[in-house]
Amino acid sequence: MQNKLPERLKELRAEKELSQAKLANILGMPQQTYATWETGKAQPDIDMLQRLADFHGTSVDYLIGKAKSLYDPEEDTPHKPNQIIAFARSGGGKRVYDIPEENLETVLKILDSMKKDPSSKKHF
Repeated sequence: MQNKLPERLKELRAEKELSQAKLANILGMPQQTYATWETGKAQPDIDMLQRLADFHGTSVDYLIGKAKSLYDPEEDTPHKPNQIIAFARSGGGKRVYDIPEENLETVLKILDSMKKDPSSKKHF
């Protein structure tokens, strides 16, 4: 299996329009350490992989290339808000459209109501 981590980290960081320095600061680490992950010269430990997955609203499996989709591969449908958002922004792991941040709460309410409405089960 090809190491997808550097590519995925770079892609997800770019989607959030963050510099390496800004993301490293958010994670509480030196920019040089983060940069080695994006170049493939080093890899984060498992705890940091989980933090990165949580931050990006995806799974560790997606980060390392085991899953093609941004959301949890073990789930039939995403259920956590960050998974729903990641799923909505992806198409088999590729971003197909953006949801403006100010509209995310509305999207979640719509999805939640669809899940509760028995007539909309065909959507899930």
